[in-house]
Amino acid sequence: MKLIFALSFILITYINAAAQDSVDTALVTQYNYARELYDQEKYFDAVMEFKRLLFFDKKGKYSYESNLLIAKSYANGGFYKNAEEHFYRASAFSRSPRQLFDVKLEQLKMFLVSRNEQKAMDALSEISYRKEFLNFNDEIIYWGGFTNLFFGRAEAAKNYFYQIDDRDSEYFVHSQFLIQVCDSVLQNQKSVSTAKILSYALPGAGQFYSGEYFSGLLSFAWNAIGIYLTVDAFSSKRDFDGVMLLSLFWYRFYAGNIENTEKFAKNFNTKVLNKWLNYLQFEYKGPKP
Repeated sequence: MKLIFALSFILITYINAAAQDSVDTALVTQYNYARELYDQEKYFDAVMEFKRLLFFDKKGKYSYESNLLIAKSYANGGFYKNAEEHFYRASAFSRSPRQLFDVKLEQLKMFLVSRNEQKAMDALSEISYRKEFLNFNDEIIYWGGFTNLFFGRAEAAKNYFYQIDDRDSEYFVHSQFLIQVCDSVLQNQKSVSTAKILSYALPGAGQFYSGEYFSGLLSFAWNAIGIYLTVDAFSSKRDFDGVMLLSLFWYRFYAGNIENTEKFAKNFNTKVLNKWLNYLQFEYKGPKP
């Protein structure tokens, strides 16, 4: 009787082990298939197959990897809200500080691509101050610089990149190049404050400074006409006409001149920045979103 019981136990154990091996093999096959779709940039199909894997993966062996790649697939497709949900799930299933950091970093990259400045800065702040991420300091500094550069804060970005001084770090060479990018941006951009001061002093001068020569000439001309007509009205004792010209005609063009100057200077700076961002997107070989 004992022999029969022992043999039955061994048989059941063998059958369960064989069944589990069969399940594990099927899960590996499913994961590899879904991963292949992701690598082929077939993101919609990849999401479906990873979700199928999650359904059959009762022990959660692939919960981290599947949710992370689902999130990245959604992000690549522009479905950022769905991506955030699965980034959150992936972080919950992370098994090490490195895995958790990778999730948070991918979130930051998504916020950069989607140009969500507030969420990007929040994500940067989170990875900068979490104690479990202390071993990833150079990586955090690098992405801190990249984030600030991406949103037009070249001076702040430069200060970040300068903090990477370990020549053995894989981020050192990239940071040195990006310091040069920051210098180029800062040297070629226009000072919005200077442009406005010039326009206060001489209408049209700020537009000239920002490279908008036709607009500058037009602004100068309209202001000159407004001043002439206003002075002529007061000189001719037509005080009412002078007040109307001063408030409704000349001041309108004078204020518009200052407003346009600020807009043109910012547009100029955006073009300078976008030129480098396009380079970073298509030519730059270092880590990027």
